[in-house]
Amino acid sequence: MLHVLVILMLASIALHDSLRAGSRTLASFYNGAAGWWTVPMTLLPLGALALLALLGGRAGAAMLDAGRVEGAALADRACAAARVGAACVFAAAALALGWLDAVRLVMGDVILIDELVALLPALAVFCASWAGHYAIETRIRQAVIMRGLDTGATMYPVPSRARFVFTQFRHQVLLSLVPIMLLMGWAECVERVADYLAANRAVVGGALAWLGALTADRDTRPGVLLGAQLVGVAIVLSLAPLALRYIWDTVRLAPGPVRARLEDMCREHNVGVRELLVWRTHGSMINGAVMGLWGRLRYILLTDALLDSLPREQVEAVMAHELGHVRHRHVPWLIAVMLATLLWLSIGASAVLRLYLAAAPTPGGGVLFDAAWGLGALGLEVGSMVGVLVGAVAVFMYVSRRFEWQADAFAALHLSGGREVTPEGAAAMAGALESVGRLNGVPLRRGSWRHGSLELRIARLRAIVGRRADDLPIDAAARRIRRAAAAGLLAAVALVVLASYLGF
Repeated sequence: MLHVLVILMLASIALHDSLRAGSRTLASFYNGAAGWWTVPMTLLPLGALALLALLGGRAGAAMLDAGRVEGAALADRACAAARVGAACVFAAAALALGWLDAVRLVMGDVILIDELVALLPALAVFCASWAGHYAIETRIRQAVIMRGLDTGATMYPVPSRARFVFTQFRHQVLLSLVPIMLLMGWAECVERVADYLAANRAVVGGALAWLGALTADRDTRPGVLLGAQLVGVAIVLSLAPLALRYIWDTVRLAPGPVRARLEDMCREHNVGVRELLVWRTHGSMINGAVMGLWGRLRYILLTDALLDSLPREQVEAVMAHELGHVRHRHVPWLIAVMLATLLWLSIGASAVLRLYLAAAPTPGGGVLFDAAWGLGALGLEVGSMVGVLVGAVAVFMYVSRRFEWQADAFAALHLSGGREVTPEGAAAMAGALESVGRLNGVPLRRGSWRHGSLELRIARLRAIVGRRADDLPIDAAARRIRRAAAAGLLAAVALVVLASYLGF
């Protein structure tokens, strides 16, 4: 959920800049929106949300000390509400109160820096929510330590409050913030280079002058910018795993029986991996992840608590799940799905807006009528942007969950020997999911926006027992998604090229 909030805030920045550049009405609005009132109207609500998280965490801890277990749920709700509220306040401030414009009035439009400064107050609320939850975390850790002393389980020391907050920020916020900010920075650089080449094509000469002429032409400029953006996306997606390896706290998985078995699995499924890493969360998370599109730039991460807490068979199940994502090329296909979705939604929104603008009233229809039409155009423009974002998120959730189910089925098939899903193979993968949920404190029925609920995933695993490798229903569903994505992307690109050629 937190990744969605980070993406929402960054999307608000992109939407603000897009509306400002593409609408003369909104450009004039934003020119007068920022003032001294912008600062208190933005910071006061964010300060109140930070206080809510801190007080909610303290109240929850006091309830736990008094023997009332609902205190942990109270703290969770208060901290989650503070984070959601911070994202919503930031979006409203950026789009309606001129917060981003106020920041730029003070420090200028410096590539990435102004966006980061504008984000800092909302991110501070996130940190306050973790600081507030720390009191609950320490009590839970202490209870786990006492139980672990009886069972002989691996124990992790309770981190300091500052280290706990830093770890949460590092592992939860930076995963989304870093690659998206890199893409936004690339986009800003491309725009400025294009403007420079267009204004100085007589000076630069050669190929740069040719590019300058293309970017100066209103008809060819969008295509040039789109091509440059796609190059940036490819570079960022390729190199982001290298950056995230060091942004997160990771070390190389030490040689031994576990590493040897995991390397054998990579060779068995023909998956190239640069390195197997231990993701050091100091016992706070049980999870696995795969990063990277290419073998030489791909990492597989398993958290320290997962390796220490799960039996060998369940560790292998989690690893097989991550290999399933690679073997079925889920990341590239998810990118293709999102590109096709965004293109078609944008085409639809643009068509509706063009039809509305084509029906502009003739002059002299009356002040009220003209004002109503203008407000309708403004509302349609903003609504179309929001609709594109909401539609893209809905499609992402739909596809992402099915890809998770396919990776689960791949793992169950691997644990069954590869020919047919056996009760033992499905039970091993289901047991891994149950263990991950239990040790992470996640109820089986609680839904996840990307993965769905663990209960549903376990039910789907049990439903495929006895199915052959070539007869898995989720594989057929994934094939339909891939075909639809490929056809939709090709058709959308062809339509955009045709419209550009015809001058629409």
